[in-house]
Amino acid sequence: MGWADSAGAAFALIVGPRDLEAGEATVKRMSDGQEAQCKLNAGAIAEALASLRS
Repeated sequence: MGWADSAGAAFALIVGPRDLEAGEATVKRMSDGQEAQCKLNAGAIAEALASLRS
């Protein structure tokens, strides 16, 4: 998360080894640490980002 913070990223996509095996990811809003779990595909990631933006 340090790299995402220093780069000024608004969101980070977190995918660990277990997440990868399960086909899941976590989208994190950097401003307050709020997270949303989602499937590891473009549509699900876009939905998670949209939910964190509102």
